[in-house]
Amino acid sequence: IEAGPLGEIDTAGVRARHVNNPGGNPSFKPLVLSDARFLIPEQRGWPKFFVADTATNRGDPRWLLVFRRAGPEQPWKADFLAMAQPGQLPDVALDKDGHAQAVPLAGTGLLVQPGQLSPTYASYLQDGKGAVFAAGASTTQLRDSRKEHMTTANSVTQYADLPAGGGDFTPVALRTKDGGALVFFGTRHQARSTYREGY
Repeated sequence: IEAGPLGEIDTAGVRARHVNNPGGNPSFKPLVLSDARFLIPEQRGWPKFFVADTATNRGDPRWLLVFRRAGPEQPWKADFLAMAQPGQLPDVALDKDGHAQAVPLAGTGLLVQPGQLSPTYASYLQDGKGAVFAAGASTTQLRDSRKEHMTTANSVTQYADLPAGGGDFTPVALRTKDGGALVFFGTRHQARSTYREGY
C-alpha cells in the first residue's frame, strides 16, 4: 500500500501511462525486492516508521523505502522512496541493540531542521537563495535546466514549487554516523508551458 509522496507520484504515473496503454503495460515485469536491511528506530506512540534498504530487479541502485503506520490497527504504507548507488548510501547510526535513531523534526542542531526541509527546498528552487544545498542533479543542475527551458523561441514555461507536509507527507529522519541526518521529505512541483501559435 502506498501513500504520501510515493503514492501520489505513482498514481499520477499510472494515470498518465494508461492513456497510451489502456490495457496495461505489455512489457511489465513484477518488481522483486531482495537483500533487505531494515532500519528500525525505537519509537513511542503513533505514527511509527521504519526504512527498508533493498536491492531490486530494476538495476544497481538500492531502494530506500519508508514505511509508516498510523496506528496499531492500520496497515503499513510506503510513503517515500529514494534510490542510491550502493557506495553512496549514508551510514545510519545504530545503537548497541541495532536500532536506528529517529531524528525529531525540530530542535536538532542541524543546519536545516528536518521539518523545514520542504519549505527551504521549495524556496531554493524558486529563487536560488540560500547556501544549504550542495550542488547536484536536484539543486543547481535542476535550476540551470529550468533557466534554459524557461524562455525559448517557441515557448514560455512557468514553474511553481510548494512545500508539502502533514499526514503522510510529514518528514521522517534517521541520524547518521557523522552526526547529520538522512531525511525523507516531499515537495509539490508544477510546470506550465505556453507555446506560440502554430508550433
